[in-house]
Amino acid sequence: MSTVLLSSKSASGDQPQPQPKEEWKRRVWNITKMANLVSGSTAMVILLDEDEQNPFSVHKDLLCFYSPYHDRLLNGPFKEAGSTRIKLPVTSLVLKLFSTWLYTGQIITPSTQDACSVNNPERRIQYDRHHTKLVDLYIFADSLNCIALERAAFVQLYKLVRLAKGPMQIFKLVDNGLEHSGLYKYWVDYWAAHYDSMILRILVDPLPSTFAHHLLLRKCELDLNPKTEACGTWRLNADQVFGNTCTDRNHDRQHEESSEGQDQNDA
Repeated sequence: MSTVLLSSKSASGDQPQPQPKEEWKRRVWNITKMANLVSGSTAMVILLDEDEQNPFSVHKDLLCFYSPYHDRLLNGPFKEAGSTRIKLPVTSLVLKLFSTWLYTGQIITPSTQDACSVNNPERRIQYDRHHTKLVDLYIFADSLNCIALERAAFVQLYKLVRLAKGPMQIFKLVDNGLEHSGLYKYWVDYWAAHYDSMILRILVDPLPSTFAHHLLLRKCELDLNPKTEACGTWRLNADQVFGNTCTDRNHDRQHEESSEGQDQNDA
Protein backbone atom coordinates (compact mmCIF):
# COMPACT_ATOMS: atom_id res chain seq x y z
CA MET A 1 0.00 0.00 0.00
CA SER A 2 1.51 3.28 -1.10
CA THR A 3 0.99 6.85 0.00
CA VAL A 4 0.78 9.54 -2.67
CA LEU A 5 1.37 13.17 -1.73
CA LEU A 6 -0.63 15.93 -3.35
CA SER A 7 1.10 19.28 -3.68
CA SER A 8 -0.73 22.43 -2.67
CA LYS A 9 -0.57 23.77 -6.22
CA SER A 10 -2.99 22.86 -8.97
CA ALA A 11 -1.83 20.04 -11.26
CA SER A 12 -3.93 20.87 -14.30
CA GLY A 13 -2.85 21.09 -17.91
CA ASP A 14 -0.30 18.26 -18.09
CA GLN A 15 -2.67 15.56 -19.31
CA PRO A 16 -5.41 15.30 -21.98
CA GLN A 17 -8.75 16.67 -20.78
CA PRO A 18 -11.88 14.48 -20.54
CA GLN A 19 -14.37 14.40 -23.41
CA PRO A 20 -16.66 17.46 -23.50
CA LYS A 21 -19.82 15.59 -22.45
CA GLU A 22 -18.17 14.14 -19.35
CA GLU A 23 -16.56 17.50 -18.59
CA TRP A 24 -19.97 19.20 -18.39
CA LYS A 25 -21.25 16.50 -16.04
CA ARG A 26 -18.26 16.92 -13.77
CA ARG A 27 -19.08 20.57 -13.13
CA VAL A 28 -22.28 19.96 -11.15
CA TRP A 29 -22.83 17.35 -8.44
CA ASN A 30 -25.66 14.99 -9.40
CA ILE A 31 -27.29 12.41 -7.12
CA THR A 32 -28.04 9.98 -9.95
CA LYS A 33 -24.47 10.13 -11.19
CA MET A 34 -23.18 9.61 -7.65
CA ALA A 35 -25.39 6.53 -7.18
CA ASN A 36 -24.27 5.05 -10.50
CA LEU A 37 -20.60 5.57 -9.70
CA VAL A 38 -20.88 4.12 -6.19
CA SER A 39 -22.82 1.05 -7.32
CA GLY A 40 -20.61 0.40 -10.32
CA SER A 41 -17.41 -0.52 -8.48
CA THR A 42 -16.32 -1.36 -4.94
CA ALA A 43 -12.76 -0.05 -5.39
CA MET A 44 -11.93 2.35 -2.55
CA VAL A 45 -9.28 5.01 -1.89
CA ILE A 46 -8.14 6.16 1.54
CA LEU A 47 -7.71 9.92 1.91
CA LEU A 48 -5.45 11.27 4.65
CA ASP A 49 -5.31 14.79 6.06
CA GLU A 50 -2.02 16.64 6.51
CA ASP A 51 -1.53 15.14 9.99
CA GLU A 52 -2.66 11.65 8.94
CA GLN A 53 -5.01 11.55 11.93
CA ASN A 54 -8.45 10.88 10.43
CA PRO A 55 -8.50 8.77 7.26
CA PHE A 56 -11.57 8.81 5.03
CA SER A 57 -12.44 5.96 2.68
CA VAL A 58 -14.20 6.96 -0.56
CA HIS A 59 -15.19 5.18 -3.75
CA LYS A 60 -12.45 5.48 -6.33
CA ASP A 61 -14.78 6.04 -9.30
CA LEU A 62 -16.67 8.78 -7.48
CA LEU A 63 -13.46 10.53 -6.43
CA CYS A 64 -11.95 10.34 -9.90
CA PHE A 65 -15.08 11.60 -11.63
CA TYR A 66 -15.33 14.84 -9.67
CA SER A 67 -11.60 15.35 -9.13
CA PRO A 68 -9.65 15.47 -12.42
CA TYR A 69 -6.42 15.49 -10.41
CA HIS A 70 -7.20 12.12 -8.83
CA ASP A 71 -8.43 10.80 -12.16
CA ARG A 72 -4.99 11.42 -13.66
CA LEU A 73 -3.25 10.15 -10.54
CA LEU A 74 -5.17 6.87 -10.26
CA ASN A 75 -6.10 6.16 -13.88
CA GLY A 76 -3.27 7.79 -15.84
CA PRO A 77 -0.17 6.15 -17.32
CA PHE A 78 1.69 6.37 -13.99
CA LYS A 79 -1.15 5.07 -11.84
CA GLU A 80 -0.36 3.29 -8.61
CA ALA A 81 -1.07 -0.45 -8.44
CA GLY A 82 -3.39 -1.82 -5.76
CA SER A 83 -4.96 0.08 -2.91
CA THR A 84 -3.74 3.66 -2.54
CA ARG A 85 -3.53 6.00 0.41
CA ILE A 86 -3.44 9.63 -0.67
CA LYS A 87 -2.18 12.32 1.68
CA LEU A 88 -3.68 15.75 1.07
CA PRO A 89 -2.35 19.11 2.33
CA VAL A 90 -5.55 20.04 4.17
CA THR A 91 -6.88 19.84 7.70
CA SER A 92 -9.06 17.00 8.89
CA LEU A 93 -12.12 19.27 8.85
CA VAL A 94 -11.63 20.33 5.23
CA LEU A 95 -11.10 16.71 4.20
CA LYS A 96 -14.29 15.74 6.05
CA LEU A 97 -16.22 18.48 4.24
CA PHE A 98 -14.87 17.22 0.91
CA SER A 99 -15.64 13.56 1.62
CA THR A 100 -19.16 14.38 2.80
CA TRP A 101 -19.79 16.54 -0.25
CA LEU A 102 -18.81 13.70 -2.61
CA TYR A 103 -21.73 11.61 -1.35
CA THR A 104 -24.33 14.28 -0.51
CA GLY A 105 -23.59 17.26 -2.72
CA GLN A 106 -23.82 19.41 0.40
CA ILE A 107 -21.24 21.26 2.46
CA ILE A 108 -22.17 20.43 6.04
CA THR A 109 -21.02 23.31 8.26
CA PRO A 110 -22.40 25.19 11.27
CA SER A 111 -25.49 27.21 10.39
CA THR A 112 -24.88 30.66 8.97
CA GLN A 113 -25.41 33.34 11.59
CA ASP A 114 -27.32 36.52 10.80
CA ALA A 115 -25.86 39.98 11.33
CA CYS A 116 -27.36 40.36 14.81
CA SER A 117 -26.11 37.08 16.23
CA VAL A 118 -22.65 37.68 14.77
CA ASN A 119 -22.32 40.69 17.07
CA ASN A 120 -22.15 38.18 19.92
CA PRO A 121 -18.40 37.54 20.54
CA GLU A 122 -18.83 33.76 20.78
CA ARG A 123 -20.93 33.66 17.63
CA ARG A 124 -18.38 35.90 15.95
CA ILE A 125 -15.61 33.38 16.60
CA GLN A 126 -17.79 30.56 15.27
CA TYR A 127 -18.62 32.56 12.16
CA ASP A 128 -14.99 33.47 11.45
CA ARG A 129 -13.95 29.82 11.69
CA HIS A 130 -16.84 28.80 9.46
CA HIS A 131 -15.93 31.41 6.85
CA THR A 132 -12.22 30.53 6.94
CA LYS A 133 -12.85 26.81 6.46
CA LEU A 134 -15.08 27.51 3.47
CA VAL A 135 -12.29 29.53 1.87
CA ASP A 136 -9.85 26.68 2.62
CA LEU A 137 -12.29 24.28 0.97
CA TYR A 138 -12.57 26.54 -2.08
CA ILE A 139 -8.78 26.70 -2.41
CA PHE A 140 -8.56 22.92 -2.05
CA ALA A 141 -11.21 22.46 -4.77
CA ASP A 142 -9.19 24.68 -7.09
CA SER A 143 -6.07 22.58 -6.52
CA LEU A 144 -8.05 19.50 -7.60
CA ASN A 145 -9.68 21.34 -10.51
CA CYS A 146 -12.96 20.20 -8.93
CA ILE A 147 -15.30 22.84 -10.33
CA ALA A 148 -18.45 21.31 -8.83
CA LEU A 149 -16.98 21.68 -5.33
CA GLU A 150 -15.73 25.20 -6.10
CA ARG A 151 -19.28 26.16 -6.98
CA ALA A 152 -20.73 24.59 -3.85
CA ALA A 153 -18.24 26.45 -1.66
CA PHE A 154 -18.89 29.66 -3.57
CA VAL A 155 -22.63 29.40 -2.88
CA GLN A 156 -21.96 29.17 0.85
CA LEU A 157 -19.47 32.05 0.77
CA TYR A 158 -21.90 34.14 -1.27
CA LYS A 159 -24.36 33.91 1.63
CA LEU A 160 -21.71 35.06 4.10
CA VAL A 161 -20.00 37.87 2.22
CA ARG A 162 -21.98 40.67 3.88
CA LEU A 163 -20.86 39.46 7.30
CA ALA A 164 -17.16 39.25 6.44
CA LYS A 165 -15.19 41.24 8.99
CA GLY A 166 -11.85 41.74 7.30
CA PRO A 167 -9.56 40.81 4.39
CA MET A 168 -7.95 37.72 5.96
CA GLN A 169 -9.68 35.37 3.50
CA ILE A 170 -8.64 37.60 0.60
CA PHE A 171 -5.01 37.16 1.69
CA LYS A 172 -5.54 33.39 1.52
CA LEU A 173 -6.61 33.59 -2.12
CA VAL A 174 -3.71 35.86 -3.04
CA ASP A 175 -1.18 33.68 -1.20
CA ASN A 176 -2.43 30.67 -3.15
CA GLY A 177 -2.29 32.46 -6.50
CA LEU A 178 -6.05 32.45 -7.04
CA GLU A 179 -6.45 35.95 -8.49
CA HIS A 180 -7.95 34.20 -11.53
CA SER A 181 -10.75 32.57 -9.52
CA GLY A 182 -14.40 33.49 -9.63
CA LEU A 183 -14.43 34.07 -5.87
CA TYR A 184 -11.60 36.60 -6.05
CA LYS A 185 -13.24 38.48 -8.93
CA TYR A 186 -16.53 38.44 -7.07
CA TRP A 187 -14.93 39.95 -3.96
CA VAL A 188 -13.32 42.68 -6.09
CA ASP A 189 -16.72 43.55 -7.56
CA TYR A 190 -18.47 43.41 -4.20
CA TRP A 191 -15.93 45.63 -2.43
CA ALA A 192 -15.96 48.10 -5.34
CA ALA A 193 -19.76 48.28 -5.38
CA HIS A 194 -19.83 48.84 -1.60
CA TYR A 195 -16.64 50.89 -1.39
CA ASP A 196 -17.96 53.56 0.97
CA SER A 197 -18.95 51.04 3.63
CA MET A 198 -15.85 48.91 3.08
CA ILE A 199 -13.41 51.79 3.59
CA LEU A 200 -13.70 51.41 7.37
CA ARG A 201 -12.48 47.82 7.13
CA ILE A 202 -9.57 48.91 4.96
CA LEU A 203 -8.47 51.43 7.58
CA VAL A 204 -8.45 48.71 10.26
CA ASP A 205 -7.02 45.83 8.20
CA PRO A 206 -4.77 46.64 5.21
CA LEU A 207 -5.60 44.83 1.99
CA PRO A 208 -3.19 42.74 -0.10
CA SER A 209 -1.56 45.12 -2.58
CA THR A 210 -2.75 43.08 -5.57
CA PHE A 211 -6.34 43.14 -4.37
CA ALA A 212 -6.16 46.86 -3.55
CA HIS A 213 -4.94 47.55 -7.09
CA HIS A 214 -7.77 45.54 -8.66
CA LEU A 215 -10.27 47.13 -6.29
CA LEU A 216 -9.28 50.68 -7.25
CA LEU A 217 -9.38 49.85 -10.96
CA ARG A 218 -12.86 48.38 -10.57
CA LYS A 219 -14.03 51.35 -8.49
CA CYS A 220 -12.82 53.76 -11.18
CA GLU A 221 -14.59 51.69 -13.81
CA LEU A 222 -17.86 51.94 -11.88
CA ASP A 223 -17.40 55.68 -11.34
CA LEU A 224 -16.82 56.22 -15.07
CA ASN A 225 -19.99 54.30 -15.89
CA PRO A 226 -22.66 55.86 -13.65
CA LYS A 227 -25.45 54.04 -15.49
CA THR A 228 -24.07 50.73 -14.24
CA GLU A 229 -26.15 49.42 -11.37
CA ALA A 230 -23.77 48.62 -8.51
CA CYS A 231 -25.52 45.57 -7.11
CA GLY A 232 -26.02 44.13 -10.57
CA THR A 233 -22.30 44.59 -11.18
CA TRP A 234 -21.15 42.47 -8.28
CA ARG A 235 -23.76 39.83 -8.97
CA LEU A 236 -22.31 39.39 -12.44
CA ASN A 237 -19.37 37.31 -11.26
CA ALA A 238 -21.67 35.13 -9.19
CA ASP A 239 -23.55 34.31 -12.39
CA GLN A 240 -20.26 33.55 -14.14
CA VAL A 241 -19.21 31.08 -11.45
CA PHE A 242 -22.61 29.42 -11.59
CA GLY A 243 -22.16 28.91 -15.32
CA ASN A 244 -24.50 31.42 -16.97
CA THR A 245 -21.67 32.79 -19.12
CA CYS A 246 -18.72 31.13 -20.78
CA THR A 247 -15.50 32.79 -19.61
CA ASP A 248 -12.29 30.96 -18.67
CA ARG A 249 -13.46 27.89 -16.71
CA ASN A 250 -17.08 29.05 -16.85
CA HIS A 251 -19.42 27.48 -19.35
CA ASP A 252 -22.84 27.34 -20.95
CA ARG A 253 -25.52 26.26 -18.48
CA GLN A 254 -27.46 24.48 -21.22
CA HIS A 255 -24.68 21.90 -21.60
CA GLU A 256 -24.93 21.08 -17.91
CA GLU A 257 -28.71 20.83 -17.94
CA SER A 258 -28.60 18.45 -20.90
CA SER A 259 -25.94 16.38 -19.12
CA GLU A 260 -28.06 16.22 -15.97
CA GLY A 261 -31.02 15.07 -18.03
CA GLN A 262 -28.88 12.38 -19.64
CA ASP A 263 -27.88 11.14 -16.18
CA GLN A 264 -31.55 10.75 -15.30
CA ASN A 265 -32.14 8.75 -18.49
CA ASP A 266 -29.15 6.52 -17.75
CA ALA A 267 -30.46 5.63 -14.27
